[in-house]
Amino acid sequence: MYVCDGIMQCNYYTHFPVGTVKRFSRAVKKHVDVAEPNIIRQYNQYMGGMDVMHKMLSSYRLVPPGSQCPYDRT
Repeated sequence: MYVCDGIMQCNYYTHFPVGTVKRFSRAVKKHVDVAEPNIIRQYNQYMGGMDVMHKMLSSYRLVPPGSQCPYDRT
């Protein structure tokens, strides 16, 4: 059974069909089959690029133009 703490809403996708995916279980220490709703599968399939973008943006400090420079350029 897929357990999620968050809520996902979508007007286009539903939780049907429910597929299975392999996930690692720490309790059993091996890969087990887990039921995965369609809406979660679609989210994981198409949001990969956004996760990379957020990771790259968090790596650098964005300084707005016109703000004071931290060093003297003279």
